[in-house]
Amino acid sequence: EPFNELIVLDLFAGLGTLGIEAISRGAKSATFVEQKKVNFNYLKQNVKTICVNDNVTLENVDAFSFLSSTDDKFDIVLADPPYFNIDIINLLSLIPKVLLKNGKFAVEMKKMHIEEHNVRIKTYGNSQVVFG
Repeated sequence: EPFNELIVLDLFAGLGTLGIEAISRGAKSATFVEQKKVNFNYLKQNVKTICVNDNVTLENVDAFSFLSSTDDKFDIVLADPPYFNIDIINLLSLIPKVLLKNGKFAVEMKKMHIEEHNVRIKTYGNSQVVFG
């Protein structure tokens, strides 16, 4: 779908694929959050090369810290965290705090049972995407 004029947050951004795709589909702005320094350096280069003159913000911090401390609000939150060593339930509890009214999120993760009632889950092999 088009992201026309939406404010996007790309958590665990890695190389920036999800946020850059959102920008290419018309997002008004994108904030990229990536903690790992080596990934962040590639992310900076990709954004500089691909998102010329676009409204982007780069944050070299832990996604949980960012979610806990930011006052910014977003229309869409995209997250592709590592499948291991991530407290996914905590992540899912923090995301609504940064969503604008009628905001949505999508989190890719390893396949697991989730007790959330306000989410939709699509399973793809050993992975799933949680939508809210």
